[in-house]
Amino acid sequence: MTDANRSVRLNVSLLGHKIKEIKPLPEEQALSQGAEFVCEFFVYSVAAATVIAEVIRNNRKSEKESMKKKARQDEKHRLMKENIDSITAKIEKTHQELLGEIQFLQEENQHLKSDMELLKERSQSSWFTTRGFSL
Repeated sequence: MTDANRSVRLNVSLLGHKIKEIKPLPEEQALSQGAEFVCEFFVYSVAAATVIAEVIRNNRKSEKESMKKKARQDEKHRLMKENIDSITAKIEKTHQELLGEIQFLQEENQHLKSDMELLKERSQSSWFTTRGFSL
């Protein structure tokens, strides 16, 4: 018996447990149980590998779907940005056209006011006022 065995036996007996002697298995039974263990280990290993492979496949599928979804969202975002830019350009163009129209109308109004003043001045000295007409 080795020192490690003695140490383990001493610890177990100090903890209040009884040490049982394990009888060695016959060679045929040991081979049978060993073969059974190897077979079960193989079956469980294949099952575990299958589960792991399926999880990895599902993760990849999920990643591909999320990448496609992100690409669709990016495309929608790009199209929306293009629409916003287009609308903004149209609004700016319309704004500039309206500013031009306002400027034109203000100038036209100024001309009409000056024409009206001129007409008033002329009308005060014209034959209409001498006959009782007024503007």
